[in-house]
Amino acid sequence: MTIPALGNVVTPVNFLATSAQDQVLLSWGSSPLATSYYINRSVDNVVFTNIGQTSSLQYSDTTAAVGTIYYYTV
Repeated sequence: MTIPALGNVVTPVNFLATSAQDQVLLSWGSSPLATSYYINRSVDNVVFTNIGQTSSLQYSDTTAAVGTIYYYTV
């Protein structure tokens, strides 16, 4: 997957990850000029894998395994 150059896009603010039944609910504040957001996940906070893309300000990680600690970037 190729991720387009970011240019002047600012990192989203107010990121929140909430554990829910069989999923992790992610939400964040809008970033000026952003038309979509790439969600990336890691188990070691070093190597991140893209798990989705959305134009919304929220995403449900339904592939998260119970009992596993994850790190996310948007």
